[in-house]
Amino acid sequence: MSGTTRTAVALLFGMSLVLASACRSSNSVANLPVSAAAATVVSACGSATGCVLHPEVPMPEAFPGDFPLYPGARLTMVTSVSSSPVPGQSTWGMVWETLDSRTAVEAYYEARLNQGHWITIVSGRPDDTYSVVFNSRTDANAGGMLNVVVVSQVTKISLALTGS
Repeated sequence: MSGTTRTAVALLFGMSLVLASACRSSNSVANLPVSAAAATVVSACGSATGCVLHPEVPMPEAFPGDFPLYPGARLTMVTSVSSSPVPGQSTWGMVWETLDSRTAVEAYYEARLNQGHWITIVSGRPDDTYSVVFNSRTDANAGGMLNVVVVSQVTKISLALTGS
């Protein structure tokens, strides 16, 4: 892994930890408009108040089309920085939400991040979460980190990715 990629992964790691642990209290999303739809309260989550899925936001146009996206997950937050940390590349911070189990999401990414364009570098399961660092097989400057954690009965998939 090149020095630039290590720096990018370190930045992405920090950003993904913030995304994974943040409790969204607003609907603001950097660089993308927020959907006009309200949050969805799902009563089947087992609590008196249910669980909340945040409003869906649009997928950024420049996001790599070959990155595996968990089927049915709702994209709820996107931040992006163009030409950072490598000129000509972008860095995305994204969060999806699903009512599927953490283990189902984990199994999906364990299989998909070792196919095609991406390869897992290291993965682990600290404190009832799932984290994986991955790189591109073809672009030495592309890679990132994905975290899966359950918050208030909602499985959150946070991604920090640098790519072209």
